[in-house]
Amino acid sequence: DVFRTTLTAPAKRQLVAEDFHTYTTSANELYQLLFPFILPEIDGDLRHLIIIPDHQLNYVPFELLLSQNVPTTATADFHTSNLSYLIEQFAVSYDYSATLFCKNQERKYPRDYASFIGFAPDFELYAEQENRGCTEDPLFQLHCNRREVSNISTLMGGKALLGEMANTTNFELEAVNHLIIHLATHACANEHTPMLNKIYLSDNHLSGIDLNNLRLNAELAVLSACNTGSGKLIKGEGVMSLARSFMTAGCNSTLMSMWAGNDCATSDIMLYFYQELKAGRSKD
Repeated sequence: DVFRTTLTAPAKRQLVAEDFHTYTTSANELYQLLFPFILPEIDGDLRHLIIIPDHQLNYVPFELLLSQNVPTTATADFHTSNLSYLIEQFAVSYDYSATLFCKNQERKYPRDYASFIGFAPDFELYAEQENRGCTEDPLFQLHCNRREVSNISTLMGGKALLGEMANTTNFELEAVNHLIIHLATHACANEHTPMLNKIYLSDNHLSGIDLNNLRLNAELAVLSACNTGSGKLIKGEGVMSLARSFMTAGCNSTLMSMWAGNDCATSDIMLYFYQELKAGRSKD
């Protein structure tokens, strides 16, 4: 819980040194609990970890564990040259169970990543409508989601649906025909009723129920929105998130977020991701 809180709680500038120490300590303690007993038994050439987490470990981004301790006197600097992030050693991916992992290995997907479609809805036109957000606040306009989808579609040679065109009707008509589905938008996780998780388009939202009734054929769904990997934790099942619903709908894999992020920073990160994908690197 301490590790997760340091990542998901809003940053406070006056507490940056304290937060840094809390993060580095908890990240290394978790690593020491989980990995030193496993890695010596594994081939030294291992470069890829597939993790099937249990219970609260579903909320842990293993990529951010630290293999080396950080002195309490260290300057608060999160740069990769100063910290031994697990992602510097391994590519990390996840699955919900060994059964689902084996089942997905049998599914055949074409690998044509040029088949891209991105959705970047607007929310200004709906300011007068009743609130559609997860809280009492209305959905605010995203400043960089159009730029994100436009730049990526240019890079990948795909299709961009922006503003009013990024609606539920077009999603249901178009998404099934593409191997990469990218949504740069708002989302929310319902911690009590997973079927009411929501990801928003210009005219309405898609709930967990809606997604479970769709039949998609995507190799990859990129859910570039807040908390798309969060949701209710069910014993024996894992986290019932929007990412889980996209996989149920037929997507081979999903890229998800585990907390709220800045819209424009996310836009930059997403473009870097696709540049690497286009260059031939694997999704993870």
